[in-house]
Amino acid sequence: SAHTGIFAASDGSIVTWARMAPALWVLNPCRAVKPAPHIAFGSSKAVRRSDAVAYATTEGHLIQGVEHMRVTLSSPRDGSVVDFHVHSASRGSGLLGRALFPLLAPAQRRYFHEQLRCMAVGCAQ
Repeated sequence: SAHTGIFAASDGSIVTWARMAPALWVLNPCRAVKPAPHIAFGSSKAVRRSDAVAYATTEGHLIQGVEHMRVTLSSPRDGSVVDFHVHSASRGSGLLGRALFPLLAPAQRRYFHEQLRCMAVGCAQ
């Protein structure tokens, strides 16, 4: 069963969720934001397609920050290559968030590892 996920509404609202323990779930309110610009290195002809998504935390979230994910499909001579980059800049928000951040950081790392696992499964299909 899934341990993390993202729900995105048409108005730009996003809720990320993570299972912390069998009966304990964390819901994180966010909002979609404009992704950082893509900087291509090497030959621009090699890049077929690149897409990105970014979201920032909103009021009520225990973490203040932004997360950015980009997928780039390249086609070098020896076959297609998929690059997946995740960037997170975050810190605890408010007194409670700052106090709990050392405990929240491992869950955040698990969330990123789950994203990478899902990307690897998707690319293998």
